[in-house]
Amino acid sequence: KEKNPSYSINSFARDLGISKSFLSRILSGERPMSIKLAVQVSSALEFSEAQSRSLLLAVLQFSKNAKVSKKLRARLE
Repeated sequence: KEKNPSYSINSFARDLGISKSFLSRILSGERPMSIKLAVQVSSALEFSEAQSRSLLLAVLQFSKNAKVSKKLRARLE
């Protein structure tokens, strides 16, 4: 995909279906990213499989749902 230098946080939040303030809180580290949102981000940014796996593993590291984290981590590693 071609890069668009004028693509804003507002546009990215809209494309992800979340508010700008919520995206800003995630990017600043105030809120954790959900697994669902990590998948959406990977898709929106056209991440490679390796990049997607890395993002999901990072999100899983901070997940509060240990049972889900353990199962997904096993699949991704």
